[in-house]
Amino acid sequence: MLGVNPSLILVTLLQIPSSMPPTVPLLEECSAGSRTVATITPGTELQVHWSLAGDSSTCYGVSAVVEGKDVKGYVIGQVLPEIVAFERQRAATPQPRVQPVRNESERPPAARYPAFGDFSAIDAKNKRFVLSETKGKITLVCFWSPLVVRSGNELLEVNRVAARWRGKGLAAVGVSLDLEREEVLEALEDLRVNVPVVTDPHGVAARHGISGHQLPYTFVLNERQEIIAAGLHERELESAVERLMSQK
Repeated sequence: MLGVNPSLILVTLLQIPSSMPPTVPLLEECSAGSRTVATITPGTELQVHWSLAGDSSTCYGVSAVVEGKDVKGYVIGQVLPEIVAFERQRAATPQPRVQPVRNESERPPAARYPAFGDFSAIDAKNKRFVLSETKGKITLVCFWSPLVVRSGNELLEVNRVAARWRGKGLAAVGVSLDLEREEVLEALEDLRVNVPVVTDPHGVAARHGISGHQLPYTFVLNERQEIIAAGLHERELESAVERLMSQK
């Protein structure tokens, strides 16, 4: 549905010219002047996880296998065939625009909402978060990044809503598109949220067509972990949760 089709990416890659600079720096930060942590050469195995629009060029969160080691970092600009394929696939992926219903009786009995899909990760407190363990609860999944201030504000809003309704069966998780754990922990020192916050090394955001320039982006899942609302902010998000919790 909303996920990225690996076979489509492979076909797309075959249609992209294989030429690229002899070497591309993998950077420590989303800045052209930051330290190089590794060098990408033609044939390097890598995966593009997300993109974040900058003042001049887009920054991409990338993981690569360099000299047999897994390395994570950032690449500035569309300088790799895999990044070009990522952008083409993202452009071709329809964005979810599911609107919440006021009452479950408003939908036909046979209708189904899109399933979000399970994932697991270690959160900022070194505890394992598994989405399927929140089944039976209304769940908010907030995609954000320490590099996007407004997305931190939405994480705070999700945290506030979760605190209000936690006792009545609401769960929430923040998923950072920035893979650097230290940057996430530093941001959380200021945000001070109580919901689990994880990074996204397995590409959950990409499966749902979410990239950095779309942040913040929050999904509302029902008890079956189907997407019943997406892309709502502030009062709209809170109102959707209020309606859903009033039906429990």
